[in-house]
This record gives sequence, C-alpha cells and structure tokens, in this order.
Amino acid sequence: MNETTNGSYFILNVNRDFAVVSMVFQTFFLVVGVPANALVCFFTFRKKKDIKLSDIIISMLAISDGLYTIVRASIGRTPVYPTSTISCRIEVGLPLYFGIVNIYCMTVLAVTRYIAIVTPQRMITVRRRHGILIISLLTWTLPLIFTLPQIFGYWGGFSYTNGLGICLGVYHYSQGFLTGSYYICLILFVVQFPTLIIGWCYHQIYLEVKRSRLRISQFRSSTEHDDPSASSHSRGTKRNITISGNQGNRSSRRREPENRKAEIAIAKTLVIIFVTFQISFMPYSVVSFYNFISHTSYTVLLQLGLLFVTYIGNVANPYIFLFRSDKFQKFCNWRLMKCCQKGRFNTKVRPVRLPDTELSSPS
Repeated sequence: MNETTNGSYFILNVNRDFAVVSMVFQTFFLVVGVPANALVCFFTFRKKKDIKLSDIIISMLAISDGLYTIVRASIGRTPVYPTSTISCRIEVGLPLYFGIVNIYCMTVLAVTRYIAIVTPQRMITVRRRHGILIISLLTWTLPLIFTLPQIFGYWGGFSYTNGLGICLGVYHYSQGFLTGSYYICLILFVVQFPTLIIGWCYHQIYLEVKRSRLRISQFRSSTEHDDPSASSHSRGTKRNITISGNQGNRSSRRREPENRKAEIAIAKTLVIIFVTFQISFMPYSVVSFYNFISHTSYTVLLQLGLLFVTYIGNVANPYIFLFRSDKFQKFCNWRLMKCCQKGRFNTKVRPVRLPDTELSSPS
C-alpha cells in the first residue's frame, strides 16, 4: 500500500477484498437499518391526532438515519470516478449532510426535552405551528452551510483517492486556509458545540428529576411527621373524600405528572440514542483529527474503515426507540391478541347429519 498527496489528491491502493467486505457491511446495514427507520416513521404518524413535537423530530431523526445509510451504500464500488468530479463530491456530500442533520436533530430533541421537563411553561411557544416550522427548517437548512460550499469548491474540499476512485472527507492543514478553516468550523459547530449542548441539557434534566424526587420524599416524611397517630384507614378515608369532592381538579392534577413521566421516559430513550451515537462516531472523529495534523496511508484507510462503524448508530437508533416505545409495545400486544383471537374463534364447524332413525317420530 502506498500513498502520495498533492493538495486534496490521494493515491490509496487497496485490494479487492476490502471492496468486497465493505459491500457486505453496507448491504447488511442497508437491509437492517432502513426498514427499522421506516417503521419508526410509521408508528410516529400512525395516529395523526396524537402527534407531538418530539414525534416530528424523532421522525426527522429516523429519516436522516435511513437516508444516510442509503446514500452510503454506493461507496464500495471501486473505482467509481476517474477524477474529483462534482458527482464524486455530491456522493460524499450527501451522507455528510444527512449526518449533520442527524446531529442537529439530537440537539433539538435534547433542548426540547430540557424545556418540557425543566421549564415546561415555555413549551407552549415551542409547540405552536410556527415554532415547529422554524425548528424543522433550521434543522434541515443549517447543514447546507457545511455541504454545498464543499461540493462546489468554494470552501473546504473533499479529498480524492486514486485506486478507490471516490472522494473522502479527509482534511489536512497543508491543503490551504479554506480547508483548514472549514475543518475547524466543522469540528466546532457540528461536533463540539452540539455535544456540549446535549450533555448540558440532559445533565440539567437529571438534576431536575433528582430535585423532584427529593421534594416528594420530603413531603411524604413531613406528612407522616405531622400526623403519626393517624391510621391507614382514616388517611385513606380522608383521601377518598377529598378526591371525590374534586373530580375536575383530580383529572387535571393527574394528567400533569403523567405527561412529566412520559417526557422523562422519552429523555431516557434519547440519552441511550445519544450515547450509542457517540460510541459509534467517536473513533472516526479521533482518526479524522489525527489525519488533519499528520496523515499516512494507513490512517487514511483506517478512517475509511471506521466510516462503517458510524453505521452502528444509524442502525441502532430505530431499534432503541421501537423497543422503548409504548406505542410499539401496545401495537405488538394488540396484533398478538388479534392473532390469538382469530386462531381461537375462527374454527370452522362442520355440520353433522343425524341418521333418519333418530329424526323419525315415535309410532
């Protein structure tokens, strides 16, 4: 294996086995990941009356995951392009775009969970139509800043690899000021700042849940201390009288903690998705930063190989969401019940004809 560089040009020779293995991995992730992301979108929009802001952002996350997996599936063919054409740059620019959309969706989900749990009074403004529209437009348009200039060669620049015949997001400081400044902005505004925002939001959610549990425990201990001689029967009788006299207030008070529990459950699911994304994306980011400082043919090939590791997050996200979703569990239980009832009650009964002697009247 040898490698030479000339600006954004790489000569990287690999054997045929690498291309075959890459195609196997891409096909596997394509078959496993795309249907799961489509299933997430189906369960999100199955009941149009129950759609929330979090459902819309989760569906956007699933769409970006699925599209990222689809457009990446064409990298394994070698060679693909003889030179660094615009088609070559579009092929690597599209997955970069959907990857950034994926990160911004997780950032928006973290911020909205923070607002819903820590400052719920501000959630009314976010849930309005113009708020949802603005959030959706920003999530899908801001990543264009980091993709369109590269595709058309105005800012940054993809590296072309001879032998593989593809363009890669491999950057080096020797490629000039535009490439260096682009990579620094990419690290700051796509990796570092969103990660810090997501981590801060979930940390604040954790502190708020911890404070809420502390307040509940203090309230229970103060109640038991104020009336230690009251029997459980009398406390239950007083509670029943109070609740029966305030039916309207009871339903409103009950709805608020239920919504809070649902928001916390969604936040836990999103934390798992974020951690999975970080585990799958961190090795690629570390090697990419190393190649920016001092790259070799082995590290460039390692970055290309670690690109397949990033598929893990895109494939695991929908399964994490589905197995932790109440809608999916209720749907599976409902379908299982319907199948059991269909097999139990749809048994065909054949009529039995009695002999004529038993049907004849006595003489």
